Amino acid sequence: MNDVQVKVYVVLKHIQKDRLKPVCKNVTSNMVKNLVFWSLKMTPMNHFTPETIVDRILSSFYYLQQCLEYKYLPCYMIPERNLLQGRMDERECIILLREVQNIINEGYGFLLKNQKLSLSMELTYSYHEIARDYAQWLVEVEDLYWVFVEMAGNVRPLSDQEDANSRFWRRHEVLQGDQTISAIVCRLLGLLGMDKKAIRSGSKELADLWFTRLTDALS
Repeated sequence: MNDVQVKVYVVLKHIQKDRLKPVCKNVTSNMVKNLVFWSLKMTPMNHFTPETIVDRILSSFYYLQQCLEYKYLPCYMIPERNLLQGRMDERECIILLREVQNIINEGYGFLLKNQKLSLSMELTYSYHEIARDYAQWLVEVEDLYWVFVEMAGNVRPLSDQEDANSRFWRRHEVLQGDQTISAIVCRLLGLLGMDKKAIRSGSKELADLWFTRLTDALS
């Protein structure tokens, strides 16, 4: 998935939580994921551009509208499996269909009805330089994190009993002799506003704090 396609998925997830799930609790993130997969399959790659991102989101809702009318949303991996079957009754389907039609009729306006998306657009417009700096910060955090994951890939398999925080630190201990990986970890902690020495010598709560910041940044 390219950057625009990822953004389509993220916005659809926001709308699912904000508009669809409140009217039908059985609308799942798995349905949204399959909806995105079908939209990608049916739309040429060159139609996913920053200028057409909202159109692609709306076209996904058009497809969902058709699926609700026919009461059949095929699973992308197993098309003969209907993701709507057993998920909602006739009444719920009608209510959900009505909400999807409302979103389509709102056009671009549906973005302004989502609090997170509306706030994001307002902040980006009003504080352009801060938003740009934040975007650059986030890209660097993501890049460093995935470089670390790739470099640590040869470490022995992780135990199911280990939490994510201890996994990260055990991998770092194994690889700490490598100056490159050590520098990456130090830089990542610095971006998250944390000090490695303070974390390693402090309480478990302090050690967990940096990991919370990392997961918040990547979520």
